[in-house]
Amino acid sequence: MSGLNDMFNEFPDYDVFTGETEPVKKRRRKPKPIRENTRDPEDYGDGFGIYVERKEYTRNFITVFYFLILILFLELVLRLSLLESFGFNSLLYTFTLSVPISAVLTFICTLFSQKVNRILSNIFTFIICFWFAFQLLYRVAEKHFFTFSKPSPIEFDALWKALTERGLIVAVMLVPFVFNLLVGGKVFAFRRIRIPAKVTLLLVAALFQLTTMTMISLSKHNPYVNTSYNLYNLELDENEAADRFGLLTTQRLDIVDIFIK
Repeated sequence: MSGLNDMFNEFPDYDVFTGETEPVKKRRRKPKPIRENTRDPEDYGDGFGIYVERKEYTRNFITVFYFLILILFLELVLRLSLLESFGFNSLLYTFTLSVPISAVLTFICTLFSQKVNRILSNIFTFIICFWFAFQLLYRVAEKHFFTFSKPSPIEFDALWKALTERGLIVAVMLVPFVFNLLVGGKVFAFRRIRIPAKVTLLLVAALFQLTTMTMISLSKHNPYVNTSYNLYNLELDENEAADRFGLLTTQRLDIVDIFIK
C-alpha cells in the first residue's frame, strides 16, 4: 500500500473548479478632447455647433450668389417667354449689370441678425419676382414695358387677358419666392458677416459697375441707331434697354430719368 500511495503522491496537484471566476477589469478609454467653438455666435453659430462647420461654410458660399442667380433666372424666363432673340452682348451686359444689384441686396441681407436677414431676403425676393411677372403681363398687354418716367394708364382687362395667356410663365416666376419661403432657411444662411466680407461685396459691385460703364462708353455714338451708349446715357427705349441691359437695370435708368428730366 505504501508504494501505491507514493505513486499517487507523484501526480501534480490541480485546483478544483468551483464555478467562480475573478471579475475582468474593464479598460477605460481616454476621453476625447472637447473642441471649443471660438467663433462669434453672431457671425457663425446658429445652434448646430462645431460639427457642421464645413456645411455652414457651404451655405455661406451659396448665399452670396443667391440674388445673382435669382435675377439671371428671371431675366432668362422673361426673354424666353417673349420669344425675342438676344445676342452675346445682351447676355454679357445683363450679367455684368446684375452683379452690382445682387451684391448690394446681399450686403443689405447680411447687416442684421439671421432672423431679420431671412425676412428681408423673402421681401426682396417677392418684390423682384412680382415685378418681373407684372412687367411680363404689361409687355404682353401694351407691347412695351411699364416705366415711371413715361407712365401710361394700366388696362386691367388687358392685364387679365395676358394673365390667362401667360399664367404658367407667371407661376414659374413666382417659384423662387415660394422656394425661399419654404426651404430657403435650410439652404441659404443670410447671417451677419464680418466687415471685411461686407467691404468685399461693395468692392465687387463697384468693380463690375465701372467695368460695364467703360464697355458702354466705348460703344460708338450713332444718332440713328440705339447703341449701348445711347440707350444708357441718352434716350431710354424701355424695350431695347431691357433686351440689352436687363429689366432691373432698365427700371433703374427709368427712375434716374425722373430726377434728371
